[in-house]
Amino acid sequence: MKNLWFISLFAANILCAAVDPMAQATTPVARWEDTQKRLGYQRFQDKKKEAEINGDKIKIVFLGDSITHFWERASTGKAVFEREFAPYHTLNLGNSGDRTRHWLYIIEKYGVLETLHPQLVVTMIGTNNLGARECGAKETVAAIRKGISDVRRICPDAKILLFGIFPRGEGKNDPVFGAPIAEINAGIAKLDDGANVFYCDITDDLLEKDGTLSREIMPDLLHPSAKGYEIWAAAIRPYVEKFVK
Repeated sequence: MKNLWFISLFAANILCAAVDPMAQATTPVARWEDTQKRLGYQRFQDKKKEAEINGDKIKIVFLGDSITHFWERASTGKAVFEREFAPYHTLNLGNSGDRTRHWLYIIEKYGVLETLHPQLVVTMIGTNNLGARECGAKETVAAIRKGISDVRRICPDAKILLFGIFPRGEGKNDPVFGAPIAEINAGIAKLDDGANVFYCDITDDLLEKDGTLSREIMPDLLHPSAKGYEIWAAAIRPYVEKFVK
C-alpha cells in the first residue's frame, strides 16, 4: 500500500511538471470541456439565442469571468447594469470561474462575436489564473495580448476597453495576489494604442487610502458589491458616451 501511494505521488508530480503554464493560459478550451461538468454550457447556449434575437442591435459586449458575469446578479451589479448598459442591448459573455483559456475560447471558438458588430467591447480577465495557481503573470499577459488581438481581428470596428485586474484579498500589498496583479496590469497596459484599444485601471478607486480592500466594496475581497459595480460603471461610462451611438 505504501509503495502504491509513492508511485501515485510520483506519477502526479510528473504530470504536473509536464503541464506547460503558457499552454494552460493561451490554448482556447471550452469551460464545459475543461471541467467535464458542463459549467457554463447552458449559459452560453442561452447567450447564443440572445445574440441571434438581438443581432445588430447589440452595441456593447462584455467578456470576462465571474466579476463580469455578476453584472447580472440581483444582489450586486444587475440594477447598475440595467440602468447603464441595457439600453444598448448589451451582451454579457462573462462566465463565473473562467480563466484566460476559457475567455479565449469564447473569443476564438464560440462563434458569436463573428455574428455581431459591437461598437464597444469591455473586458477584464486573469484573476482566476492566479487563484488556480496554474500560471503566472507572464503567461496571463501573453494570453490577454492574444485575446485582444483576436477581438481586433474579429470585430475590427469595435473599440476595446481593457480593464486591469481588480485588487483582491488584502489589496495592493496582498502577499499572494498583490505583486502578480500589479505585474499583469503593467504588462497589459502596454496594449493601449490610444486609437482602438484603451486600458483602464480603477485599482485606486476600489481601495481604501491605506491600500487595503474594504468589504463594503468587495464583501468577499474578490467580487464587487453594488457599490463596487457603481465605481466600475462610472469608469466605463465615458467610453460608452464617446464610442457608442
